[in-house]
Parts: sequence; structure tokens; C-alpha cells
Amino acid sequence: MLRLLPGLTEKVLTQALREMEADGIVHREVHDVRPLKTVYSLTEFGRDLCEALAPLSDWGHRRLDRLAASRPAFQPESSVNSGLQEAS
Repeated sequence: MLRLLPGLTEKVLTQALREMEADGIVHREVHDVRPLKTVYSLTEFGRDLCEALAPLSDWGHRRLDRLAASRPAFQPESSVNSGLQEAS
């Protein structure tokens, strides 16, 4: 999973997976092999959630180009470019 999501740290991924496990969205299975292997799978509740969120995901994917084009207009200038200085 870490390879598929660049910039995601192992700590953040583990925390998110543990929260989803606590919420009943994923099931965690630890295999006692060396090296230790942990497998996550969606629960029935998790599959239902994916089904419910699919239309929202589709909506976002259809609008990715528009969203990307709008973003630069709202990027804040850095404090150096805007003439602001840090107070000492």
C-alpha cells in the first residue's frame, strides 16, 4: 500500500488502518511467519461503505481536470513574496 500512495508514512497508514478496524470497516489478520505478515480485508460493512461512496468518487474523478485547473488561482503567496516578515 505504501508503494501505491507516495508520501504516505507507515505510521499514518497503520493509524488509519487501526481506526478502520475499530470502526468495523476492515478486518486485520496477523500471520505468524517471519517476517511478520499482516493482511487487511474489507468487512461486509466496509464493502457497503465502498458501494455508498462510489457515486461520490465517480463525481470527483469526472471533475479532476476542473479541480486541478482551479487550484493555482487559490494558492497563497509565501510570506516572502507578500512582503510579510516574521515578528521577532
